[in-house]
Amino acid sequence: MEQNLRTPLAAFLFAIALVSAQAQALSDSLLAHFPLDGNPNDVIGGLAPTDSAGTPSFCPDRFNAANGAACFDGSSFWSYGDVLDMDTNDFAVSFWFQADTVPQYPVGSRIVSKGGTVSGTTVNSGWGTLINGFGGDSARIELFTGDANSAVDTVESAFDIGAWVHVLMNRCDTSLSLYLNGSLLDQRYSAPDRDLSANIVFAIGALDRSPSQDPDGSFFQGAVDDIRIFKGRCLSQTEIDTLYYGISVPVSDLPRALDLRIQPNPVTDQLVILTSLPLDGSSVLNITDAMGRVVSSKALGWLRTPPAAGITVNVAGLMPGTYWVSLVGTRYKAFGRFIKL
Repeated sequence: MEQNLRTPLAAFLFAIALVSAQAQALSDSLLAHFPLDGNPNDVIGGLAPTDSAGTPSFCPDRFNAANGAACFDGSSFWSYGDVLDMDTNDFAVSFWFQADTVPQYPVGSRIVSKGGTVSGTTVNSGWGTLINGFGGDSARIELFTGDANSAVDTVESAFDIGAWVHVLMNRCDTSLSLYLNGSLLDQRYSAPDRDLSANIVFAIGALDRSPSQDPDGSFFQGAVDDIRIFKGRCLSQTEIDTLYYGISVPVSDLPRALDLRIQPNPVTDQLVILTSLPLDGSSVLNITDAMGRVVSSKALGWLRTPPAAGITVNVAGLMPGTYWVSLVGTRYKAFGRFIKL
């Protein structure tokens, strides 16, 4: 899905301005950034691997740039020591991944993690990401806080094996949230005073249980790119969009405010979308399902005045459930949500 969206619309998507005047810079509270473009080091705090297994390598990224992502063969990882504890803070973790294979549940694979094992202390500590296979093409990603000896908070979603997927983990006040490809797909309550500091090392590509003597495991096979870890705040939807679409926005290109009104909602067949402003020539309307897959895409072209009757989309063929609407133009992006009966 994600690759299909990027290929025909790549030139247009890179021109979109997605941040608002009120949004914080994506460098604010950025604790670590691993671009993984031929080098395993963090460019913010200077973290470098203190241990490794196998031979992690570099391979083409989602834009097919040579050595633009880190590749793991199912027997390799990098670990960085006892760093990147989150304590009781809000935090966010962003990264891209492409899974070649996914081990069957409950073995799974770790992509980015610190703790989440019976070997760690203290109780309820640690955070990380885990993918599991369930036979055939069925796979699930889980984001968690806590450890295997105690209560674990987990959010999860299906994803497509072999496709590049953007993941955003938000621990924000009393919620733990999972965003895939820019869409919020799962959220649950998380106690805000839980101390997540763990003595297990931070690792990319597997579960390194150091300093315990327990064997390492949950090796990942695939590619990982652009890991960013924020401590002290969670990210807004606008910031998540900016990370997903992969652009930088100059101040002069701040977007116009655009409101969407969706009716009827819930809907059975004809969805009507009303806009508050004229649309420019690059406007595209996308509808995505609960797994982040684009189920409808419509190029709208120039609409110099907001159509009084709205933009009509036939959704009669969609399965019942919750869907997200995004309306994207050169200098705006607006979101909505509806329920299909």
